[in-house]
Amino acid sequence: MYEHDSVVAEGIIDENGRQQGNWILYDDKGNIKAEGAYKDGKRIGAWRFFYPGKILQQEGNYEKGLPTGAWKWYYKDGKPLRDETYVKGKENGLSKEYDAYGNIIAEGEYAGGLKTGPWNFNNNEYIVKGCQYIDGLKDGIWKSYNKDGSLYFEGKYIEGNEEGDHTFYYGNGRIREVRSYKTGIPSGDWRFYDENGLLELTITYAGGQEQKYDGIRIGQ
Repeated sequence: MYEHDSVVAEGIIDENGRQQGNWILYDDKGNIKAEGAYKDGKRIGAWRFFYPGKILQQEGNYEKGLPTGAWKWYYKDGKPLRDETYVKGKENGLSKEYDAYGNIIAEGEYAGGLKTGPWNFNNNEYIVKGCQYIDGLKDGIWKSYNKDGSLYFEGKYIEGNEEGDHTFYYGNGRIREVRSYKTGIPSGDWRFYDENGLLELTITYAGGQEQKYDGIRIGQ
């Protein structure tokens, strides 16, 4: 198969135009980007995907064209990037994602392709522990912490929308910022403080629009 005079794939096509047997896919520079098998035009069995230079990037299995079972992603140096499991083409079960040093930066469960239950995140700057998803949407009280364990953020979500006050903290424990929401829309006073706890600025919202800036109505 060609695209703009370059080979993009090679394998067997049957009399009905369906891919059969082993195939190799290429990128626009001629590097092998994937290899695996087809049956009646649908991917089956083990497939592998590559970075340029045929460095393994991703591997897993297909059944009737859909990802199934355990799938693994890798960094270019071969270290693990992500582990997931699929059922009928959708993420299902435990998922783990790693940084380049092998530390887990995201961990939790999927059900039917949607995040569910408690998840943990660590972006090497802030840590989120045990925060909940329901049907792929953030739910309940979420808290994140600095590396030293001090609270960085806390706020409530309902069906993925921010609700009520979302509060951010300085490293010394004092409030840095308070944002107020109603069903995900900025509403009420957003307050900003200096590191000594003194109020520096207040912005008032209604229906997601700024109404006042430090008590002065916008547009006056």
